[in-house]
Amino acid sequence: MARTRPLIACFALLLSFSTFAAHLVGGEITYECQGGNNYLVRVRVYRDCAGGGAPFDPTISIRVFNGTTGAFVSATPNTPVGTINQVPVNSGDPCLTIPAGLCTEYADYEAVITLPSSPDGYDITWQRCCRNGSIDNIPNSGSWGNTYTVRVPPNDVCGSSPQFAATPPIVICANEPLNIDASATDIDGDSLYYEFCEILHGGSSSNPSPVALPPPYQSIPFIAPQTFENPIPSSPQIKIDSLTGIIYGEASTQGQYVVGICVTSFSNGMLETTVRRDFQFNVSPCVRNVVSDMVTQMEDSSLFCSGRELQFTNESSNGNSYFWDFGDTTSLTDTSYAANPVFTYNAPGIYTVMLVTNPGTQCSDTVFEVFEIYESPELEWGIFQGSVCFNVQDIFFGALGNNIPPGATYEWYFGGTPAPNITYFNGPFPPGITWPVPGKYPVTVVMKSNTCTDSVIDTVEIVRFNQLVDAGPDQIVVEGDDVLMAASGGVQYYWYADNPVYFSDQRDPNTLTRPINDTTVYYVEVTTADGCQGIDSLTVIMVPKGWPNPNYSDLQNVITPNGDGSNDYLEIPEITDGRQVRFVLMNRWGSVVYQEDDYNGEWRGQDDGGNPLPDGTYYYIIQEGFEVIFTAPVTIIRNEN
Repeated sequence: MARTRPLIACFALLLSFSTFAAHLVGGEITYECQGGNNYLVRVRVYRDCAGGGAPFDPTISIRVFNGTTGAFVSATPNTPVGTINQVPVNSGDPCLTIPAGLCTEYADYEAVITLPSSPDGYDITWQRCCRNGSIDNIPNSGSWGNTYTVRVPPNDVCGSSPQFAATPPIVICANEPLNIDASATDIDGDSLYYEFCEILHGGSSSNPSPVALPPPYQSIPFIAPQTFENPIPSSPQIKIDSLTGIIYGEASTQGQYVVGICVTSFSNGMLETTVRRDFQFNVSPCVRNVVSDMVTQMEDSSLFCSGRELQFTNESSNGNSYFWDFGDTTSLTDTSYAANPVFTYNAPGIYTVMLVTNPGTQCSDTVFEVFEIYESPELEWGIFQGSVCFNVQDIFFGALGNNIPPGATYEWYFGGTPAPNITYFNGPFPPGITWPVPGKYPVTVVMKSNTCTDSVIDTVEIVRFNQLVDAGPDQIVVEGDDVLMAASGGVQYYWYADNPVYFSDQRDPNTLTRPINDTTVYYVEVTTADGCQGIDSLTVIMVPKGWPNPNYSDLQNVITPNGDGSNDYLEIPEITDGRQVRFVLMNRWGSVVYQEDDYNGEWRGQDDGGNPLPDGTYYYIIQEGFEVIFTAPVTIIRNEN
């Protein structure tokens, strides 16, 4: 069975009736010739066995009238009730489970009546009150009774009426396609015609078991818009096939509805008789045992953003096998038997996807869903103006990307502790954002459209001193001399040191300075033209006056320990000859990385563990006893290319 969407619900139908109202829910009269003008007359009565009402009458009186004059002919005053049978608890569809608590029984009252052939024919009738007070398609339903009647045609020669082939289902499942077999058989081989017909009144609450009267009988009106021809609210309308007796359509509203079903027999084009089944149907939600279902784009909007490759998610119930058709007519491989397949469409477009659960079985189910396929959006954000430099900031972000759906809207979230000046903004281009301290901060943009929602989160790092600037080379100076600085890389400069010093101008890149201590580290903060900053340092080593050859040009200040026999070791005989000295090496951050007592010029660029030190500039101190007699920088270069 194919549906756009399955309706799955399960409610118990709880009904309560008065004593009479819980009695009859339907009935019919048929006859069968036994030969010799004898007819087996059968009155079949249906009652509700879940409502606590009256049981079947132990006996009934079937009355016969002249078919033309209405004169009384005969009666069977004590026709006993036959075996009581329960109507099977089903809806006529093995793939549906009906609500609990429903019960319908039927019993036959049978009598053999002698009816000589008559040019007037006969009317056979039984009447009983009352109907259920909860019927929804007739007014004041509890006040109406039942008349069951059938006509033996004039000049009948041992004919029989049609006989319904099956009992009616006790429930019609709401919003499920009907396929109720209301067909009949006719042992005479007559042609049969089916239709919905009027239902007839008989008896009253004050006289529930009346002595049946002859025709004509009162038709029971229906509550508009329902009629006897359209008795149950439905879409598509419930109808009966006039040739097969199959009832089809879909009941759309829960409730109890009485229906008249007539089957008329014709012999050689002449009307013989009509059998009328008067029956009350319960319309109730049912549970479909097997339901095809899948996650749609309306349920998960991220599927609009998945691009041409789509992961399908199966939400079917009670499925053992599946068949998918993805609706791509440009592909020869657009089907799958997997439960949760992945399929890549050849191009964007609108496609109808079919899922069959338990294909090829009696209770298979099919669902169709429409999917709109777009190229996958590639959402990003960028910085259009401003700077990540802490001193500048005022950053203007903007949404970027490809395949963004038309009409998309944007929401921005700016995180961090402490928070920036703006934490949320609705629109594609937020105003300038500034964070109060340097650090890494999350920035999220969410894109929403009628077809797609997507988001991207990334971090922005607000930094200080991120610019490459140069404080100049390290220097050695004789005590009392000035040092000329040579900073570069910006437009503003600010000098300071780790020891007391004199500056001619702390904001001059080429300031003059005079250190006071032996070794002083100088720092310069440089501001570039766009407001960003950088910092660098240099070391000035001060030696006593008269110290031999304090000039770099006279001392080895580079080693190239690559094993070529040239400059592999730091040899400074000008300092070490004739002395027993201690050699201490520090990196530019002041950490001791190598030391050697009684240094004899054999350091070749290793640390205390014998491991090669990285290329770069280091600083060494020469001690004689407890006195520092010399300090200088030395640079390691292993790769001279």
